Amino acid sequence: MLCLLQFAAWWDGAQPRKSLATAPLPIWTEILGPAEVFRLDAPVFGEETRSGYRAMQHRTGGGRQDILELGGAKDAAPKFRLVIYRPGSETVPKQSFFVELARRAAESGQAITRLTQPGAMATKFGDFEVAELGLAQGGRPARECLGFRFSATAPDLRIAGFACGAEKPAPSFLTKAQLACLIDRLELAASPEDERLIWYFAAHETTGVSACQGPAPYSEADAPRANKEPP
Repeated sequence: MLCLLQFAAWWDGAQPRKSLATAPLPIWTEILGPAEVFRLDAPVFGEETRSGYRAMQHRTGGGRQDILELGGAKDAAPKFRLVIYRPGSETVPKQSFFVELARRAAESGQAITRLTQPGAMATKFGDFEVAELGLAQGGRPARECLGFRFSATAPDLRIAGFACGAEKPAPSFLTKAQLACLIDRLELAASPEDERLIWYFAAHETTGVSACQGPAPYSEADAPRANKEPP
């Protein structure tokens, strides 16, 4: 009997015990095969444009992020990443321009190496905050980019992202005029359930104000400047 008890104690101790701790659920979950709510025509990237569309949903609040990515087929080609966030019932913290863009950069595996003071950029939706910055990824040299963000209250709409010029054969930059024109080309791909969003886009399509009225050539004044550190 003693041997049986000792064997039972040994067997119980030898069995792996299930951990009571569980990994926390992610705040955002990816929507598989999402219906495209927004679309963007981007002729500035040329004929070899590669595009991607993703959507994420807040696990508890129901907010949605639509992510549009555009760029050339090669790594050194111009890149454009746009995040359109429509909050649900979740709490949206107020963040400074630098903190929000640093968080957005980290979401795509990048880091901001420098940042200039943001200024205003006129678009059909209203004034965006925009600043010149450096974006680095995977130990490669930082790219010269423009970072931007915008928010509207009715409907509750947040837009943020990055626009980077080509790296080769020689570094080039997207100007603020070209970025404003890209933003002005943003439109609804289909009629969403949110009627306020439909009316919002319709109202700003009829303003007659657009940054795409003429060509937006490269300008030294608009090009990002080097050797500036984040605040």
